[in-house]
Amino acid sequence: MQTAAFGGIQTPQWGPINVSSKSPQRHDAGQHATTLSPIEQDVIFKHLEDMGFTYERLSTVYESRAAYNLWSYGVINALVDAVNGGIYKGRVRELF
Repeated sequence: MQTAAFGGIQTPQWGPINVSSKSPQRHDAGQHATTLSPIEQDVIFKHLEDMGFTYERLSTVYESRAAYNLWSYGVINALVDAVNGGIYKGRVRELF
């Protein structure tokens, strides 16, 4: 929710990306979806469309960013579970 509120999305492949049309990073090279190289933009925008989202909507609607992040964290969780075999190992308390 925090990432979406500050104008970003959390992608499973590339980490956080600023997409908001109001983001101050839209003026800094490589810090916003619109300031990435054309090849990077094509890959990211195609990924968004494949997942059912559009850059235009993500850049203007907070709820769309929150929905994308909800989906994305589900994917990230599945990847973490796959690495750990789906087993959560709690910490064992020791004396020190």
